Amino acid sequence: MPFDRYMPCPCGTGKKVKFCCEDLLGELEAIQKMLEGEQRLACLEYIDKLRQTHPDRACLLAIKTLLHYEMQQAEGFEQTLKEFEEKHPKNPIAAAERAIQLAEVEDVRGAVIKLQQALATVVDQMPIRVYEAIGMVGRALLAAGNVLAARAHLLLQASIGGAEDPRAMSLLAPLIRSPEVPLLLRDEQPLLDANGEAPEVQTAVALAAKGRWLESADQLAGLAAQSAKDRISPVVAGNLAILQSWLARVEEAADSWQTYANLDSLDLDQAIEAEAISQLIDPRAEYPTVALVCHTLEIGDADTLAARITAHNQTEVMSDSPPSPLQEEGQPPPRLAFLLLDKEMPDSGAGLALEALPRVLGQGYLFGRETDRNARLEFVLYRDAQTESTLSLLSTIAEEDLQADGDEQILSEVPDVERKMATQTRVPPDTPVEDRERLSREKQREAIFEIWPDLPQPALAGKTPKQIAAEDGVSRSLQAAVLVLETSQGTAGENVDFNQLRKDLNLPIPPPISPEEIDPDRVPMVRMHRVSVEPMSDTWLLHAYRRAAMLAASTVLARLAPVVIERDSLEGKVDKAEACGLLAGGSPTSEEAITWLAKAREWAGRTKESPARWLLAELDLRLRRGEATQAQQLLQTIQTDHMREPGIAQTLFELLARYGIIDPRAANPANMPTSAPPQMGDVASTAPTPPAAGEQKIWTPDGAPAGESKKSTIWTPDD
Repeated sequence: MPFDRYMPCPCGTGKKVKFCCEDLLGELEAIQKMLEGEQRLACLEYIDKLRQTHPDRACLLAIKTLLHYEMQQAEGFEQTLKEFEEKHPKNPIAAAERAIQLAEVEDVRGAVIKLQQALATVVDQMPIRVYEAIGMVGRALLAAGNVLAARAHLLLQASIGGAEDPRAMSLLAPLIRSPEVPLLLRDEQPLLDANGEAPEVQTAVALAAKGRWLESADQLAGLAAQSAKDRISPVVAGNLAILQSWLARVEEAADSWQTYANLDSLDLDQAIEAEAISQLIDPRAEYPTVALVCHTLEIGDADTLAARITAHNQTEVMSDSPPSPLQEEGQPPPRLAFLLLDKEMPDSGAGLALEALPRVLGQGYLFGRETDRNARLEFVLYRDAQTESTLSLLSTIAEEDLQADGDEQILSEVPDVERKMATQTRVPPDTPVEDRERLSREKQREAIFEIWPDLPQPALAGKTPKQIAAEDGVSRSLQAAVLVLETSQGTAGENVDFNQLRKDLNLPIPPPISPEEIDPDRVPMVRMHRVSVEPMSDTWLLHAYRRAAMLAASTVLARLAPVVIERDSLEGKVDKAEACGLLAGGSPTSEEAITWLAKAREWAGRTKESPARWLLAELDLRLRRGEATQAQQLLQTIQTDHMREPGIAQTLFELLARYGIIDPRAANPANMPTSAPPQMGDVASTAPTPPAAGEQKIWTPDGAPAGESKKSTIWTPDD
């Protein structure tokens, strides 16, 4: 594209070249040609030559800064950017470049401030570099785990870029659907309407709507400071909390959410939700932690110890021998990896009771003698009151082959609440899938109803929920803590009745909500499961259902999706096969999921759409359940009828490779057979063992959650 005088000047002022740098029109055109030809070094030299006569031109500094960045010339970038900032302190591109640089060195709060400076100086048209900075800062916030600020930045970029730039949405979509993120934080938090407020409040909120969050927050903070705490306008207090969350000012945001929750003018739902957000984001919440440690113990004879470990009735040898947490890359793998259990493994898992499940005390890695070191055992466990008895049991198993003392290395510090609610258990290999899933649900309920109420909570001043319930039956902090637990339950679906937990703690039960005269787009998703479904109009139902689907709100979908499927009046207005698929994804059992997938195929057939994705989803479940005959039939159908459909061959290849049915190194989707399916052999032996009841990967420091040293607000049971 030829460079002309009516194009925006690259200096970032928003002016056209004609009104800014027309005297450099020819030179800018030459620079553009060099950039299009990727002649970056020549372009740098040309700009340096131009700067001898035009030393302070913002357009030349902006282009030179970008070139240094793209060429990864850190010293040149910093030198040029400093000069750019000194010469043009209010230039949006200079501020955006600094925001990008700060984001890349993980100074996310500094990056947010610089980005806000850039947005505050944008006039008319936003420079592309400022737009790119919004996304880069959003990604940095996401990597830092600041969900509210990341969501706000990515949504801002998506709203500006629209369909032409899907990058922001590609990051935003998995974030707002992630079961690892509490629903309270995934849901949209729109600014509170300032209509009817004082003119200065309206002015401040209008700035926020333009992306100028820092200016708006500062003005709202000033207005709040002028009012008594109990007389602050809810619009001022609520929007201040929202904006401080978006600005990654987490401490101030937590306090502002508390201030908002304390206002008498709020209804109970608003107050509890604000309190819950404060609890979730407050970085000052001090959770008691327990150390996950690795003991390295020298041994006598590795073969003898391996035989004793394998033969003992309180050990489970791991078939894949994963690397130990202390093992360096390139070192030989352990000869044996095993779990140490607190009781003998039952002979059979059929009909097994939850209390009969053995719990994991620790995980060991046995290494033979190496050139530069003796044979050793590396054993990972929590350092707690049970440590001594666990090591004593280990010593008994080893008899005299294990030295008494060894080196101890701390791997991580784990919140004690996580450790107690996520205790790892094991089941016998023959345990039927139905029993595994039942035990998983039972363990989940045990964690919620029996363990959690007795755990001290920072949000409750270090007291347990039961203690607070005994002292104050309507405690808002306790109601908020229950809501945090409930909305952090990504996989519970309909299985857990949190109202029962509220009854156990003598808390009030949230009442049903009528859909009449309320906007389905304004009801917080954490309340949506309370809205009465039958009175919903088709329009109301579809709005609520689509929001719930976008957020993967499984509890809400479990109530709305069946009604969407049943209503004849919604024929042609909604993809009912998709609704069945969503119900399959949130089903409490794999058997129920398979039933919904069959209905999804049926609805796809009615609308003449391919059922391939539902067949693939069922194949995954059948393989997981070890059902070889059904899996073989599904595979045959997919290969015979659907292999030429876009994406199906690739998805099938990845699925079969994941289960070890085909070798990913020897095959690829391009040459997969389309006639006879690959021989799966005994699928039950090749498929991964279904997870034990409530099993968590707590013993591998590179896995979540125990491998991360972090302050978690709450552990959420996961099946």
